[in-house]
Amino acid sequence: MDQQQANNTFKTPRMVPPLWLLLSFVSMWALDKWLPLLDLWEKPINHIGSAFIIIGLVLNGWAAARFLLVKTGLIPFTPVTSLVKTGPFRISRNPMYLGMLSIALGAAILFGSLSPFAVLPIFFIIIRNRFVIPEEAMLEQVLGAPYLEFKAETRRWL
Repeated sequence: MDQQQANNTFKTPRMVPPLWLLLSFVSMWALDKWLPLLDLWEKPINHIGSAFIIIGLVLNGWAAARFLLVKTGLIPFTPVTSLVKTGPFRISRNPMYLGMLSIALGAAILFGSLSPFAVLPIFFIIIRNRFVIPEEAMLEQVLGAPYLEFKAETRRWL
């Protein structure tokens, strides 16, 4: 299947991953503000979350730069021109989603209560089911054997 046929099959979603991340932040904030089940830690210990946010931002920036360098689609389900296997893609097939998960974890830690952590598995499931799994199917159709080889060599997450 060529890229045009794949584009007809796999449509760009209205809600892209960064919007899901933003919705997760808002949900975490609301849970922490109105339903803080248990205070886990307080300042300055909660600032450990900043490290996870920085790691996630660096990972996202690094991965996005690799996409821009080879001029392939950065937004999910946009035209794919090449397979990126360098940079963070050497250790994970999904470093941008991994970065977003790190950012979400950092935010939950920063809030300091247990409630925001309830959002993490929901965010993970949404990202995996709405983006990762369908993207893998699209890449298999568009890129074929090279992607299957990359998939066999590189873990989905870590």
